[in-house]
Amino acid sequence: MSKKNLLKAKILDFKLASQKEISLELGRRLKVHRILKKIKQGDLAKMAGVSVGTIKNLESKGQTSLESLLKIVRALDLIQDFSNLFELKIRSISQMEKIDHLMNPAKFYFLNTALRPLNKGLNFLP
Repeated sequence: MSKKNLLKAKILDFKLASQKEISLELGRRLKVHRILKKIKQGDLAKMAGVSVGTIKNLESKGQTSLESLLKIVRALDLIQDFSNLFELKIRSISQMEKIDHLMNPAKFYFLNTALRPLNKGLNFLP
């Protein structure tokens, strides 16, 4: 794959794509990053602690485990790209409270049990 072809990578609309198409696209994107960084498949495999076959399967078929994907992405110094993946978009205070409750259940258990006697009759805690 020439550098000219790498730069002409098509943009895939993930909303319209199948799971297979998305997997293949992610494998291609990681291959482009590897090639642009001038890293051979064998070297990336060693850096990531995975087999060369894992790299080949990801790049050609879009197939790997989540654990291997994270190792490869970290080895390519792209792990920061995962920070916004599935980021929660809060649209209301009610939604923010629900998300906070799901993410920090112990905090809500403490508030609802330990503080209840202090707030008896104030009607702002359940």
